[in-house]
Amino acid sequence: MVKCLSAFLNFCYIAQHNAITDEGLRKLESTLARFHVHREIFIGTAGVTGDQILLPQQHSLKHYVRSIHLFGSPNGLCSSITESKHIKAVKAPWWHSSHFQALAQMLRTNCWLDKLAVACQILTTLGMIGANQGLATGPKSLSSVELAQTSEGGYLQSLRSLAVHINQPQFPVAFHQFLYEQINADSEVSPADADIKDCPDFMGHIVIYHSAIA
Repeated sequence: MVKCLSAFLNFCYIAQHNAITDEGLRKLESTLARFHVHREIFIGTAGVTGDQILLPQQHSLKHYVRSIHLFGSPNGLCSSITESKHIKAVKAPWWHSSHFQALAQMLRTNCWLDKLAVACQILTTLGMIGANQGLATGPKSLSSVELAQTSEGGYLQSLRSLAVHINQPQFPVAFHQFLYEQINADSEVSPADADIKDCPDFMGHIVIYHSAIA
């Protein structure tokens, strides 16, 4: 079994070379012949019958040498490429469908994605959108946030006292920078670069909620 697996791995390593010479092809044929000899150990011993040993992946090994002669080195080509396409074209649309008579929904999803990709390419060519893929700049808005029913006790309510309590000394600075970003959404100065004196002050009480849905 070890010799069989060794021959198979050697075959895979040789087949994945960027360039395969005549000597490499001879080694490929020799390694494949050894694999076919040693794989017989799996028949009966490992509960595999003679009809089951010719799996599609194993059968395709016979065509490697001729295909390399005709088309060149596979250069790492493997089934994972088609698997990644299968995820994008089949699995992802299935996840987004209602799972009831999903084929039509999946085809519609793929059609819409193709149209969006073409529209994005056309708009990029015309210079109507750039690297940000058409995201508009402007004031930011908070999404809907639903807090827990009750707040948590045991926390100090002033900004600086709370920073000491939770052992986060930079919390007041980050809090002021957050306020600056919300009030000056159109500013070219980022909150991290803004002078702390220009950031809004906060003297109110802070209430802690351990959970929220946004």
